[in-house]
Amino acid sequence: MQSPTASSPGQTGAQPESGSAEVFVARQPILDRQQRIAAYELLFRDQASAGYAAIDSPSMATARVAIDTCMTMGTSAVLGDRLGFVNADYEMLASEAIEALPADQIVIEVLEGVPHWARDRCVELQRAGFRLALDDYVPGDSRDSMLKAADFVKVDLVLTPPDELESLVGYLRQSGAKLVAEKVETREEFQRCLDLGFDLFQGYYFAKPLTLAARRQDPEHAALFQAFRALSADTELGELENCFKRNARLGIQLLRLANSAGVGARQRITTLRHAIMYLGRVQLRRWVLLMLYAGGEAGRGVEALAEIAAVRGRLLELLLSSAETESGDHVAKECAFLAGMLSLADALLGRDLAEVMTELKIDRVIREAVLERRGPIARLLEIVECLEHGRFHVLAERLAEAGITTEQLAGAQSEAYTWIRSVYQGTGPTIHSG
Repeated sequence: MQSPTASSPGQTGAQPESGSAEVFVARQPILDRQQRIAAYELLFRDQASAGYAAIDSPSMATARVAIDTCMTMGTSAVLGDRLGFVNADYEMLASEAIEALPADQIVIEVLEGVPHWARDRCVELQRAGFRLALDDYVPGDSRDSMLKAADFVKVDLVLTPPDELESLVGYLRQSGAKLVAEKVETREEFQRCLDLGFDLFQGYYFAKPLTLAARRQDPEHAALFQAFRALSADTELGELENCFKRNARLGIQLLRLANSAGVGARQRITTLRHAIMYLGRVQLRRWVLLMLYAGGEAGRGVEALAEIAAVRGRLLELLLSSAETESGDHVAKECAFLAGMLSLADALLGRDLAEVMTELKIDRVIREAVLERRGPIARLLEIVECLEHGRFHVLAERLAEAGITTEQLAGAQSEAYTWIRSVYQGTGPTIHSG
């Protein structure tokens, strides 16, 4: 993982060609049995949609916008090396346009109600390299004849009666397809689906805070809290250096960060003091927060949640520069970034959110935005949350209120996705945020 920094808005990320429609995408994570991100379901809309209508209903428009997204943002920015599930009805299946999507990464979700001839078309698409999923499969489904051709079968927990779930899973297992549990909203539901043998899990159960029991804080965790407070308080350089010296592993990680390719130091940095001075307090504070999240307990969706939190932070930082009501100065943008990152701290750290903010000595502006949902940053946070969950109709209203255009949002989202990929893959373009 590299420095949580980025270049100035507009300097990185795929930009749309002149005249192309601006698009945005709701990217919902799908986790594996170890609760690592295995794929995303993609929901699309574009600014050409009448009345900001969401294009999350399957149609030819979905195919067009999906293709535009891959062209505009770049498949690597949106998906990385993961799979992307895209809804398709009979019209989209029949169209040759669907074949313009990257077959090696796209899973075509065949919706209920497709005609029988669709099976032959699905076989053609599989031969072209696409994977197929049957969406919202229920007992007695009309697509039963397509089961053996499916790579994935998605089971909606809301549509499936709880007392029929076990028998349905047993039946579907015979097909050899991987089973995806949809709308998994509680950890109890996740555990039951895990026990039943589901392979993948979709839903925001992992974003729900655990029961707030006292969590054991290991020495590195405590050192990170101390380092964050010291960085926020303009502590004297020598004391700041000691924060990293007290934990050998943390000090080594800091030196690795300072000497990484993404940072771009011209000469090797060999001391903690030099590393701190070179990276700067603002960027170090971001890195420390990411390290806090990365140190979370494995097996409870930490990877997915940490990625969502980081994208929130970067999006808020970029959107603040676009909002008409804000000057976009460096202090305000840093507050926006931290607000996004900290908005999921309770779920990531398993602790009360107000308690975490108190321990980290978080600025009042950030506390108001995250805890009380007041102020301009809170309004931008709502925009980002609407985007995450595909609430496109509400999103349109909030964008208008904030004075942010669809073009600005699309560009910010593209840059945020590119940025988070560079952070975790060590290809960060620059250490400095703009």
